Amino acid sequence: MLIQQNNNASKTFNRSWDEYKLGFGDSEGNYWIGNHVLTWLTITGNYKLKIDLQQRNTSKWYEAKYSTFVVLPEMHNYKLMVDGYSGRL
Repeated sequence: MLIQQNNNASKTFNRSWDEYKLGFGDSEGNYWIGNHVLTWLTITGNYKLKIDLQQRNTSKWYEAKYSTFVVLPEMHNYKLMVDGYSGRL
């Protein structure tokens, strides 16, 4: 499941609290699924998180994986909780 994508380093991610809460963009371009959806998904099931990053000037890829991934509700400011890191450089 795609959570976030930034294809062109634009200022598309300079958004309000409500926009981050509800989500914006589309999966073909710059995209954020929404904190409300992330909370609902992660507190109702067991999820792992994988982050793929590409360095712009070298195109080198990096990877981080977490065996536990939860986003707390808005009353906790959508705090991200992760555990069980493994990665690859």
